[in-house]
Amino acid sequence: MGRRPVEAGRGASGPGSDPHEGQSPKRPDTALKGLRYEKEPERAWEELLDLSNAVEQRVSELERAIAAAGSSAGIAITEGHLSLSPHNTNPILYEWLSAVTMPGH
Repeated sequence: MGRRPVEAGRGASGPGSDPHEGQSPKRPDTALKGLRYEKEPERAWEELLDLSNAVEQRVSELERAIAAAGSSAGIAITEGHLSLSPHNTNPILYEWLSAVTMPGH
């Protein structure tokens, strides 16, 4: 039997359980709002890595749940969304920097 993809949010609840939920800054004083990242690039990078690590934690959680269920199902991550103010027009979304923070890239 072949491997089949598992949808990230199936059977889960709480933050991060919606498979269509994007990643967005968690810090109230985020350096990822507007052009703040230009003034605080180290802090912006740290926040981008935090977002990436949250994705990696969720994937690891899913892998453990699949293994515990004795399933041979695989996980397919087909896309990711990084949502940043203002209105997803933040210039950092056009920078290479935001693309390299995703696991596996």
